Amino acid sequence: MDVLTLDQRLNNIEDLLLSQKKVLRIPEASIYSGIAESYLYKLVSAGKITHSKPGGKCIYFDIDDLNDYLLSNKKLAPAYLSKVALSYTNKNRR
Repeated sequence: MDVLTLDQRLNNIEDLLLSQKKVLRIPEASIYSGIAESYLYKLVSAGKITHSKPGGKCIYFDIDDLNDYLLSNKKLAPAYLSKVALSYTNKNRR
């Protein structure tokens, strides 16, 4: 097997294992989310992302909270908005 293929397969396995964890530390959260570690620290210090700091040293993220942050500030597709608007106006006609 090609070395590159082995590296890709190993990365895929690591990603699968990482997705099975419930609590992530900064390096794992960075890999999982694609957000740089330095930016995660900025988000934590600004209070923009939910985290835990038991004992005051290590920072932990609940994977569900991390997903909520990643999916916040959604932008809806124009086609969906048109559909919702049309449905609303049809329902609320007087």
